Amino acid sequence: MLKQKLISFEMGNPGSEGSVELNKLLRRHKAGGAVTAKEWLSAGLPVSGRLLEKIIAEGAFYDALKFVTKNIDRTNNGHLDGINSLSWHGSNTLISASNDKTVKIIDVNRGEVVFTLGLNNGGHASEVIGTSVSADGRLLASTGYDKLIIITDLETREVKAVIDNGDLASQMTWSPKGNKLAVTNWMDDATPETVKIYRWENEALVPDRKINMAGNFAWHPNGQLMAFSSRGSIRLIDLRVANSRPVDFGDWKYGLIKEMCWSPNGEKLAMADRSGHVMIDPASKNWRQLLDGRRRDSSIYITSLEWSVDSKTIYVGDNCGEIRHYNAENWELLFSLNKKNGGYQGHGIGRLSPDGQLLATSGIVTIRGVKGDDVAVRVFPVQDLVKADE
Repeated sequence: MLKQKLISFEMGNPGSEGSVELNKLLRRHKAGGAVTAKEWLSAGLPVSGRLLEKIIAEGAFYDALKFVTKNIDRTNNGHLDGINSLSWHGSNTLISASNDKTVKIIDVNRGEVVFTLGLNNGGHASEVIGTSVSADGRLLASTGYDKLIIITDLETREVKAVIDNGDLASQMTWSPKGNKLAVTNWMDDATPETVKIYRWENEALVPDRKINMAGNFAWHPNGQLMAFSSRGSIRLIDLRVANSRPVDFGDWKYGLIKEMCWSPNGEKLAMADRSGHVMIDPASKNWRQLLDGRRRDSSIYITSLEWSVDSKTIYVGDNCGEIRHYNAENWELLFSLNKKNGGYQGHGIGRLSPDGQLLATSGIVTIRGVKGDDVAVRVFPVQDLVKADE
């Protein structure tokens, strides 16, 4: 069983601002008493931006905010508009794509943007909506509203190829093994649903095959099988076999599938639709409507699904900025990163580093001295958010 990590922070004099309950907890902590993360959350810290600034100014730091290893926003060359995608390149380099029409490469150890791909150096002319790193770590694929797929060499930072996909891509992912790139077109009533598969060959991206009547997809960890949604069902196709036909894998009677991913051990498939249903493995019917009862709002939907390295837990992000960590067997909530404890006000995305040690997140935040809402990328050590119960 996992549980929330106890908070420990150096305190000054917090003053009298805030709730009575909060001040009791602050006094207890100053006296050396233990205060759990659950107690801080129940007390509503931070109850206001002004209170948070006061606590930080006097030497105190709150839970997840203390554990942020790096924070990238417009004050240190970060993005200027909404972030649509996060991808890891190894466990020290993070790649982000944004509505500001750029792709940024971030050195996580240094907490610095080391490269920006924009229109001036061969990048996109419109909002960038997706990125993916090839299995060998050499190539970065990016796509945007300009309907282009741009391949960039991650070592030389040079653009290697530009492909007109013809359709707006709603999803784009390199295979976990090999040299294939799968792209699905934007799903709407006017456009047929297809998955196009390209392969990188002789320093060029060439068409490989097309799967009709396919929506959102997920590569199996073996790089040869693919699961995809198709009008109320989940289907599986073996790409090792030429002209192979999809087979039914399970039923999906809920809404349009928004996210889909295999567990790293390849044994389970997780899916989520726009209305908040999450299912793990259609055969087991281990599903739950995670958003129901928490926020009854049809505009709330899931923005990211991410398995832990050991395939035992799963991270779920939503467009209100919250990222929740669940036990994948019994749906026990292990941790919640939200706007009260270092998370976001909107569009939460969570991506684990390949070694499982860091959780990269992005979303909407308020930055001191910057008018209006802004966006940020924050990286948290996973062991500081949760720990094993001895």
